Amino acid sequence: LGELDTARRLAGWILLGVFALVLLEQWQRGRRKYSSGRESDVPRPRCSIGGSLLCWAVCLIPVGLGLLLPVFVLVRWWRASTLVNSGAEIFAAARNSLVLGISVTLACLLLGLIIAGVARFSRRRSDLLLSQGSGIAGYASPGAVMAAGVLTVRAILGTWFPPETWLGSQLLSATLWLGLGLTARYIAISIQMARQSQSLIPVVNDYAASTLGRGPLGSFISIHLPLMRPALAGAAILIFVDVCKELPLCLMLRTFDFETLGTWTWTLADQGRIWGTAAPSLVLILTCLIGLTLVETFGWRHQRQRQP
Repeated sequence: LGELDTARRLAGWILLGVFALVLLEQWQRGRRKYSSGRESDVPRPRCSIGGSLLCWAVCLIPVGLGLLLPVFVLVRWWRASTLVNSGAEIFAAARNSLVLGISVTLACLLLGLIIAGVARFSRRRSDLLLSQGSGIAGYASPGAVMAAGVLTVRAILGTWFPPETWLGSQLLSATLWLGLGLTARYIAISIQMARQSQSLIPVVNDYAASTLGRGPLGSFISIHLPLMRPALAGAAILIFVDVCKELPLCLMLRTFDFETLGTWTWTLADQGRIWGTAAPSLVLILTCLIGLTLVETFGWRHQRQRQP
């Protein structure tokens, strides 16, 4: 509605509430740790033939209603669509989504590794609290709230660096702030995955590396990073899929000539061309299915490696 000040105040109150909930959760959990060794694995129950068929039927109900039926409808819409020259638009939107997804994923992984490494090797409590709270509020907040915060910071920088100057035009680039907003929103995934995988690495490994003359950076690169590769691969896939299908933040921060698969689908639906949304929607669904399949494959392999 054009009321940026009201949006700022509302976004601030929402972020304050999210921070309070995150701090409360961290305070309640405290320093408790839970074992994730082999002794905690629960054996799977064996079902009869009738029980197996019933389990399959129950599990296929949400898959059929939430995936197969919508895909069938979208395929019919796509075949009946009368949009011409949509191949170039799909390619441009897919290219923008791919570039944006890869850039944000790499930024999130790099920052997540830095924060996780600082939390592991630093002895200051402030660094530990920073690693615990970094990014959680962004991932828990709605995309519109994050966009309002990003627009506020961008407006403040606009008063210091006028957009007419070269430096101001570079700092106030809409694509740059879109990437920053997406990074702030999804960095929590990389941080949590990195810290979770680090918690499985015994501290004695760090002591042994220190005894052999390795510093924190050397220990992190030679010991931690190879053991964290499966978790980082899963985090990269999840971040990439989330960025590709992000809508509110992209709608508010993008330029008018920058379309992703999500924003182009929304534009077609807003214009009343419902059947035309089938093609980009199918591409998004295919991207999500490939990403989830890879995540499940990594998880299955990791579970097989842990079994005796």
